[in-house]
Amino acid sequence: MEIDEKTHIAEKPIAVVQWAMSVARREGIVLDPFLGSGTTGVAAVKSGRSFIGCEISPVYFDIARDRIEAEMRGLTVPELKKGQGTLAFT
Repeated sequence: MEIDEKTHIAEKPIAVVQWAMSVARREGIVLDPFLGSGTTGVAAVKSGRSFIGCEISPVYFDIARDRIEAEMRGLTVPELKKGQGTLAFT
């Protein structure tokens, strides 16, 4: 499945979720009890926040896991699936 396309019926733009996090009065862990395709998780990673997500569908869980892991590694989902790594300089 191509991640460039909308992957969930209720998927929101990452920028909208990041905005919602930025106007929240409290810092801390973001909870998404309906993780879906992982947009909230991706937005949390982009915003430097921790998150917890719950998803009942194994299909959407796998999509969310791939999107969030790719974001954490600075890769696209296709690059992640090909096993591509990143260079880290310290």
